[in-house]
Amino acid sequence: MTPVYAYRDRHVNPDWHIGIGQLVWQDEGMDTEALKATARQVAADYEDTIERALEERDARFRELKDQGLSQAEIVRATGYTRETIRRALDPKIREAVRKAAAERRAAKKKES
Repeated sequence: MTPVYAYRDRHVNPDWHIGIGQLVWQDEGMDTEALKATARQVAADYEDTIERALEERDARFRELKDQGLSQAEIVRATGYTRETIRRALDPKIREAVRKAAAERRAAKKKES
């Protein structure tokens, strides 16, 4: 069977074909630094969104606790671990855990 691009009545873009042994760079002509900056911004936006969602969730759990729901009842209702709910109910604990995790990541990065 003759390939579609072999017919004379079809337009063939010569850039579609790569000769054997010809080097072609996928990022040729692209502004990779701008794309990397965009990727970093996407990641930062995602992290901000997650942070805001966690803060809102934690505040709502604290409201439920203030209204009389016990930590164990919140755990059973949500399926979250006791540790997750403990962190949600006490912002100081959450901040201490985040700080410790950041320090571990920094130390690990420094080692490598």
